[in-house]
Amino acid sequence: MTNFNFSTSPVVALHSSASSSRQWQSLKDFLEDRFTVIAPDLPGYGKNRETGNLPGLEGDAAPIIREIELIGEPVHLVGHSYGGAIALKIAMMRPDLLLSLTVFEPVMFSLMIGTTVKQMNLFGEIATVANSVQNSIMAGDAKAGMADFINYWNGQDAWLSLPEAVQDKFADMAETVNRNFCRAFEEKTKAEDLKKISVPTMIMVGLESPVATQHLGGVIAKAIPKAKLAMLPCLGHMAPIDSAEWVNARILHHISEIEQFRVTGVNAVRWVA
Repeated sequence: MTNFNFSTSPVVALHSSASSSRQWQSLKDFLEDRFTVIAPDLPGYGKNRETGNLPGLEGDAAPIIREIELIGEPVHLVGHSYGGAIALKIAMMRPDLLLSLTVFEPVMFSLMIGTTVKQMNLFGEIATVANSVQNSIMAGDAKAGMADFINYWNGQDAWLSLPEAVQDKFADMAETVNRNFCRAFEEKTKAEDLKKISVPTMIMVGLESPVATQHLGGVIAKAIPKAKLAMLPCLGHMAPIDSAEWVNARILHHISEIEQFRVTGVNAVRWVA
């Protein structure tokens, strides 16, 4: 990655599982002339063939940290779903690299393990999807597992609405999606660990999303000292892609407040220290 100089701080955006850096093209277009958006491919996606050997989410966070270091200044970090979980991990590992954190339904599943009965039941829903992906790979029928994956996050019968060529592309990502699940389940982060996140943080949750990720968003927002929670009506888990105009506006509002404080010293956000 090239070393950049910006008049405003850069934005680094991390995509969800079964996606790529192209997910954030609309955000790049929306923030054009105001912020530069850098959207790397997470390990195993797009042009990034790296797999890493570190345990848990650190395995995928480490190469992104190296890319942010090369930028040469702190960034506004944005993440969606699995990319949101990686963003949370980076915020705990290297807070010095960040000015702000904005995540849409980060899938930090470790926060649901060994907690309340309700959370464990919700975790069971996620585990069922993960097992379907893994078992279908072992059976040589990756499409079956990816159908369950797509339907869980996009709504029942979403898979059937996809052209066969798109289904094939998702099936090709099954191994990487399975690895994402494995790393998320290996992660040891607990709610109290999120107190390490010191930057102003916004958690976005869609009110049409699975109950598991809605609940998880609330748990995360409660645990991070400088976090606020945005509950967005009529939006689902894939809103950063299929309702990008609503999510992008929220991202802009959050990072603009932080930039105003950084540049002018005017405290536009009540929770900025």
